[in-house]
Amino acid sequence: MRQLGVKGKINLGFAVLFLLLLLSGAISVFELTRNSVSEASAKHGGNTALSHQLQNMEQHISDGMTELSAERYEEVRWHLAQADSLAAALHDNALRVEESRYRSVVPGIIAILAGLVLILLFSYFINYFFVNPLVKITQAVNNTVEFGSPFKVNVDSNDEIGELKEAISRLALQAKKSAKVEAEAQPFSSSKKV
Repeated sequence: MRQLGVKGKINLGFAVLFLLLLLSGAISVFELTRNSVSEASAKHGGNTALSHQLQNMEQHISDGMTELSAERYEEVRWHLAQADSLAAALHDNALRVEESRYRSVVPGIIAILAGLVLILLFSYFINYFFVNPLVKITQAVNNTVEFGSPFKVNVDSNDEIGELKEAISRLALQAKKSAKVEAEAQPFSSSKKV
């Protein structure tokens, strides 16, 4: 089984980070929608029950209007109006809480998406500027050693990777000169033995 090289390990690390961010985003969106649906149905059910109770009270008061004095009727009417306005205020407040909930989750989702984009960009630049030049240098060294071809690699870099390429190029040139000197010296050494 072939082991992962540097490029494979770096890409695997970035893939794991990418998947973790994607998974955390999916979980947060799932939790938001799951809680929103269950709470919205509970709130709607509670608001509907409150509304039915208020309507029943108003109907009961209207039916018993003949038994109530006008002053008492107005007092009960005022309480019902207060209860209606309170129910409307509670409903509006519940809607605002739900809206603010979405607003509080959106920055988290944006941060997750930005993290995913940054991981992709970082992975691309690491591969482009570091891993790919090292792979090219390694292939050129292997070709020089195995086939005796000249060390030629196209790596345009002014950093340590460029210095590595130049050092290996000098080493390959020096090895070639040494081999040539050694080859020229061998006919002389074989003639002395005779």
